[in-house]
Amino acid sequence: MIGTDKTTFNIKNIFKGTIYGNNIKGQSIASPMNLTTIDNGSLNMAISFSSIENVSINKVSTNYDFPLNQLK
Repeated sequence: MIGTDKTTFNIKNIFKGTIYGNNIKGQSIASPMNLTTIDNGSLNMAISFSSIENVSINKVSTNYDFPLNQLK
């Protein structure tokens, strides 16, 4: 998964993980294009949905300051 800035579309985060049931566990790196603010760590997320059109991915835990709490 690649996270971009919604106005400039610059890459802000890159995440690689594995889905286990309704959970995603993996590693993320933040601000890879800005060499002065590289940060990385583990990230755990949970998948929830009420329909195929309404899916959320929620941050459960992380060992660094991952900027988002939810993806829809």
